[in-house]
Amino acid sequence: MLSFKVEKSKITKNFENCLTAIDKKTTSPILETALVKLEGDSITMIATNLETTVIENIESIEKEGEGKFSLPIKYIYEISKI
Repeated sequence: MLSFKVEKSKITKNFENCLTAIDKKTTSPILETALVKLEGDSITMIATNLETTVIENIESIEKEGEGKFSLPIKYIYEISKI
């Protein structure tokens, strides 16, 4: 199981930056997601629309486990603003 803790303001800003690479309308649902990698003591988020790629990094996080997964960035961003 993967888990991590990070300041809400940091991750919300990173989600917002990743949204700049997401097209409003896409024919491929995977392009509406961001790849999230937990490695070492950081989180890396990568979003692309195949023309533009945004890579965001947050250092010094608390986490359990390492791995990669994708998140639907629009929905997660909306949740993080609450």
